[in-house]
Amino acid sequence: VNSMVQNVARVLGPSGFGIMMAAWGVASALIMLVVLQVAASVATMRISHTTRQVRVTSAISPWRMMAEGFSYSWADKRILGLIVVSVIPSLLIYPYIPFLKIVSEDVLHRGNAGFGMLSSMMGWGSLLGLFALVYLGGARHRGWLMLGGFLAYALILTGFSASSDYALSLGILATAGIFHSVAMALNNTLLHQVTRNEMRGRVMAVSQMSHGVQAIGSFPMAFAISAWGVQTGIGVFMALAAVCFVVFIAAWGSVRRL
Repeated sequence: VNSMVQNVARVLGPSGFGIMMAAWGVASALIMLVVLQVAASVATMRISHTTRQVRVTSAISPWRMMAEGFSYSWADKRILGLIVVSVIPSLLIYPYIPFLKIVSEDVLHRGNAGFGMLSSMMGWGSLLGLFALVYLGGARHRGWLMLGGFLAYALILTGFSASSDYALSLGILATAGIFHSVAMALNNTLLHQVTRNEMRGRVMAVSQMSHGVQAIGSFPMAFAISAWGVQTGIGVFMALAAVCFVVFIAAWGSVRRL
């Protein structure tokens, strides 16, 4: 459900902001973003203290808790593998999202409105994939299903990088969203299941920190796009991500067996 809500925002946000930018300029989208952020902050402040989890003990310092989170995540190869495999798209795939603006303008010639539609199609596909995952329920071999989803995601986006047709590009992104949502939802679910209750918060914090490498991946992708063009630059990174997933599948048996 959490993933579905996030993807509803991915569907409505980019397309709505793209239309706003086309009609009233970039400033209108930024103003709306500020308004929504303030509203979210106010809503968060209203969460009752009685609903918050009570700390097990106050004797443990925050620094020690952080160290325990990293140590525990490193020691359990299943947890480490689930975090590592989620870093691959953050580092090599997600950085392409800001460059969809260039794809829309220079390759597909659709401008801001096209950029909004491209950004939202991944969300549409993700919603479909999440509904399919709910239908599957307690599917067996979830480790293989997650890894296959990640690999398919990278391969499909490699095809997107070669597309110069607007409708085809939209369809490819929607299809990629199906596999991406299934893979990420399973990754998050498996991470919760293999982690001890008292360590879950710290492990999830380590996992969320690992997603910050997207900014690191954006830097070399920008250079690749500048040197080889937007299609080749994105395609190289998608192909590299696919290779990394293949290597991970072959090397990390503890995750395959989940």
